[in-house]
Amino acid sequence: MAQNLYCVALIPILILSVAAQIQVNGNFRRYSAVRNRRGLTGAQAAEAVLRTHGVTDVAIRPVRGSLTDHYDPRDNTIYLSETVYAADTVAAVGVAAHEAGHAVVMHTLPTHDPVHQITIVPRGRALGMT
Repeated sequence: MAQNLYCVALIPILILSVAAQIQVNGNFRRYSAVRNRRGLTGAQAAEAVLRTHGVTDVAIRPVRGSLTDHYDPRDNTIYLSETVYAADTVAAVGVAAHEAGHAVVMHTLPTHDPVHQITIVPRGRALGMT
């Protein structure tokens, strides 16, 4: 009985997750065609966010794939995907600033337990935060 209830509750969550991912992909694709006015690349935008908040010890590196961007607190590095790192689009700057925000939060709240990974798609009991 409990397993059936779990499956019934899981279906709307899965549908919502897929719908959110489709929305994110569509918006990223749309704004990847729009150059930002300052001509900043994703890497430059992430660096600007970090510098503005006094965070100087976070590396910014490219990573293969599309929308594979993430901040890894284990090695204190922001990884920006190929479609973000060197791109000067509105989408690239938005994604890079978002990832830099994770690093700023980790450095602003050093006494809190570290977060190892946060995903867009909810996974496990922690709903994406592990």
